[in-house]
Amino acid sequence: MLIAQAGRLAERHLIPSRCLPRFGTSWLCRFQERYGIKWKRPHGESGSVDLQAAATEMQRLRNLIGSYPYANVFNMDETGLFYNAVPRGSLWVNESPSLKQDKARITLAVCTNVKGSDKLPLLFIGNSVKPRWIQDKPAAIQYKLIKVLGSWKRGLG
Repeated sequence: MLIAQAGRLAERHLIPSRCLPRFGTSWLCRFQERYGIKWKRPHGESGSVDLQAAATEMQRLRNLIGSYPYANVFNMDETGLFYNAVPRGSLWVNESPSLKQDKARITLAVCTNVKGSDKLPLLFIGNSVKPRWIQDKPAAIQYKLIKVLGSWKRGLG
């Protein structure tokens, strides 16, 4: 899109073609480097955040957490693990068939206290009531069904 727009701007400003660079991917790479433009995959919804309210709540949370010893303050987060995913790109010399991304995923919950002294075992969160792998799972692995996890979280609040 930038390459096409650069060509249109050159035409609009009547710049002679002998003075123009060849607009291509190498030109685009140099242009991006020159002006500090980087490609980034957007995450979350940062544009819709009320920064003032977030700052107020962060301060309120810090005050609340400050009344507890760090060994008793825990943080839990969930992440997706695409365990069958292939690399998004690779280096190649000859044309080779591309592989389709496998969307098989499992959700993991990780939890530890602020000091890092108490790391809870990984919690696997899934959609199946009885997944095939659950019969052979090690004792340290915990598995919860999404519906069960939802009622568990409601019980906390």
